[in-house]
Amino acid sequence: MIRSGQKKREQRKRVYIKKGFQNRFLIRYLLILVLGGIFFVALTLFYTQGTLTTSFANSRLSIQSTSFAILPSVVYITVLTVAIIGLLAGVLTLFMSHKIAGPMYRFEKEIQRIARGDLKQPVRIRKGDQLQELSNSLNDMIDNLSQNLIDIRSELAQAAADHNLSEDSRKNFVKMNELINSRFKLQGS
Repeated sequence: MIRSGQKKREQRKRVYIKKGFQNRFLIRYLLILVLGGIFFVALTLFYTQGTLTTSFANSRLSIQSTSFAILPSVVYITVLTVAIIGLLAGVLTLFMSHKIAGPMYRFEKEIQRIARGDLKQPVRIRKGDQLQELSNSLNDMIDNLSQNLIDIRSELAQAAADHNLSEDSRKNFVKMNELINSRFKLQGS
């Protein structure tokens, strides 16, 4: 028997996001970040190209192009910054993509289920995910469709029970009712 706490943990592990989308999104983001770092280094070297820098190392005075003098420091700082920001942004992007793209993936699966006629269960997304309003609207739609079909089914059953109708008419009402039952899984049935 599964305890409710164990069941919640298992549900939380379910994948509600397309991994391909998530990976492409992260790779593109990190690529933009790396290109930004390269652009920063190139721009810094371009603007320091026509200048000279003096430095004193090993008891010697050295004069060299500023671009070459600062190149190791600029590259080191840029690589370090891109790595730290990339890591933090990657984690944040991963978290946010689960909050937005996860429910979208879940809606896609739920809409496919509804299209197959399964109106038995509501759409559920994790607490804290975005698009709760859309989830509520889909659940209202499921409830309304289910209730309308239950009402139609009830009216067909009443019509089939009417003794003033011909036997063929009653059979048609029963057949339509069976058709609804075979094509839809309704709440409360």
